[in-house]
Amino acid sequence: MQTRTLLNLGLLGVIAILIAIVIYEPGKQAIPSKPKLTAISKAQVTSLRIHRPDQPDIVLHRQGEHWLLESPYGLPANKYRVQSLLQLVDEDSHSQLSMQGYQAATFQLDKPEGELTINDSVKILFGGKAPLKNLRYVQVGETLHTIQDNYGFLLNGRAELFIDYALLPADSKITRLELPDFTLAKKDDHWQINPKPKQAYSADALPELVNFWQYAQSLEAKPHPEKSSGKKIRISIAEQAPLEFRYEQQADNYYFIRTDKKIRYEVSKDTAEQLLNLPKPIDPAQETDSAPTRQ
Repeated sequence: MQTRTLLNLGLLGVIAILIAIVIYEPGKQAIPSKPKLTAISKAQVTSLRIHRPDQPDIVLHRQGEHWLLESPYGLPANKYRVQSLLQLVDEDSHSQLSMQGYQAATFQLDKPEGELTINDSVKILFGGKAPLKNLRYVQVGETLHTIQDNYGFLLNGRAELFIDYALLPADSKITRLELPDFTLAKKDDHWQINPKPKQAYSADALPELVNFWQYAQSLEAKPHPEKSSGKKIRISIAEQAPLEFRYEQQADNYYFIRTDKKIRYEVSKDTAEQLLNLPKPIDPAQETDSAPTRQ
């Protein structure tokens, strides 16, 4: 019995050694990590400027935890698009070459497809596509790099791609909500409605409607250069200037338009109804009907 135990322990030891060899692969050299495109960390970035030929510059500035699309719209920025763009600062550089002795035109850098300036100091120029592996030539300072060609959508897209889909800025504290059919106003920490609706409504209906506005998200934001004759909406926010929207419905499309910014937010039908009407009271009978039956 003792001999068998020793044999089993020996086998376990051999297995452990084999597992270690598979995991750590002694004698095999570690693959060196690729150098980064810039020496800047994402946390250090406070401003981004995208320049393209024959298009207005896109300027983004960080404000605390949020980003502002400073130009051309002066609106909160889409954090997911900004984060995607920030991936560039520590993007892997697949190859590096000094530009000294080379013509910029060789890499289509004499007329860059786009330029990204970080913190007003580091500039990345985007040239043509490299021959292999979905790579693109970019220039930082006097060095030519190749990186994965994953940023054309952001660099060449319209500025509206960087607008936050939320109708209101983050952390907005609504104090008054003037809708086409009624107005909500806060008094002594309680919401009041005028005129009072004829239909019944619950005590939670007023703050619930305010919350719908607080966190409302659109499907997309697009330019709206023409004037709007839609229904007027005015929202007062603590420590900010009031915001004005115009509501329009065109066939099965629903829009809330910031006329001052010439931007149109498209929303779903359900979202439009939630933002324009008091929540319907829950029928107690429906609650009973929908309750699960105990077996």
